[in-house]
Amino acid sequence: MIGILLDNLNVPWVEHIYRLAEKMDVCLFVNNYGNIDVSSRIALVSSSYIWSFDGTMIAADTFSARYLYECPIPSRKLFYINSVDWNRGFLASDTLKAASLELVAEPGLAEIVRSVWGPTKIVRNWHYESLQRALSI
Repeated sequence: MIGILLDNLNVPWVEHIYRLAEKMDVCLFVNNYGNIDVSSRIALVSSSYIWSFDGTMIAADTFSARYLYECPIPSRKLFYINSVDWNRGFLASDTLKAASLELVAEPGLAEIVRSVWGPTKIVRNWHYESLQRALSI
């Protein structure tokens, strides 16, 4: 099982996470619920529960990545960069903390991520097989 930490569900790409959950066990940890797709089979819990999660944890936005960076859980921690959200009012130190996690990026962002922060693995739209390769699971 993997955990995905997300600030809120009001992002256009959350449907990719729902599709990923059809192929693998996913627990979605969320800070702000907003609208919830109740027909989804994905496990959806408050972000405070990451403290008891021992699987691989993937932050899906800069806010979540910064939080995950500072969270002393023993899990493997990654930051999936699927949009350029680090330029929306975040402090440079917050972005650097987020980028210090293992990095996974969308193909269109991979070159930017590599040139700014270093090595990254490429996954398109939370694609199951690509994510498995990136995580080596």
